Formats: sequence, structure tokens, C-alpha cells
Amino acid sequence: MDKFQELLQGFESSMQAVQAKINEKLNYATSGGGVVKAAVNGKGDIVSLDINIEPDELKTAEDVKTLSDLVIAAIKKAQDNAAMAIVENMSDIFQKQDPQELQKMLKLAEDSLTDVNDRKKADEDNNA
Repeated sequence: MDKFQELLQGFESSMQAVQAKINEKLNYATSGGGVVKAAVNGKGDIVSLDINIEPDELKTAEDVKTLSDLVIAAIKKAQDNAAMAIVENMSDIFQKQDPQELQKMLKLAEDSLTDVNDRKKADEDNNA
């Protein structure tokens, strides 16, 4: 069990470092040919929103709705970019891991789960 905990702690440390890196990175997206620019952090929280349009260009309710749609589109794209950054960084962690170490960790996890299930079954049998 100690080896599993050691491997798991190393993996958790790598994950925490990547998460910190991801949270600091801003992800940008635009819509409407640059009319709207959104930035989100790694968590997907909106940190800035720039709208480059003159107020007198919004003449009808449809213009306002279109602008609203552009804002939503830019935010969604930026959030998608943040999600992709997470996927890319996580895949980097797995690629850097030694496949044999990953197999060992999975085997140790499987063995640990089997032990827990065996103890649970034994406890149930003793209480019956």
C-alpha cells in the first residue's frame, strides 16, 4: 500500500502543478469578426469582455440580440479553449509517466480495491 500511496502522491503533485498553471493562463476568443473579445481563466471564469462597437450602431432590438449572441459565442469559445488546455495539459502528464509505473499504479489500485471489498464482505459476514 505504501508504494501505491507514493505513486499516487507523485501523480497528485503533478496534477496540482498543472492545475495551478492552467488556472493562471488566460484563454481568449473572439466573435463577430473581432467585435467581441472574451477572456476566461483556466476555471472558465470570465475575466474580461471587450465589445468594439459604437452604441449608435445598435439601432434595433435585433441588433441588441445579435450583439448578445456574439457575447455568448465569444465566452463559450474562450471556455472551450480553456477546457482544451486542460485536456492537453492532462495528456502531457500521462505521456510523461512511465507506462510501467502507470500499470503498477493501476495494479496496486486494483489490489487495494479488492482488499477493501474483501474486508467489507468479511465485516458484513461477521455482522450477519
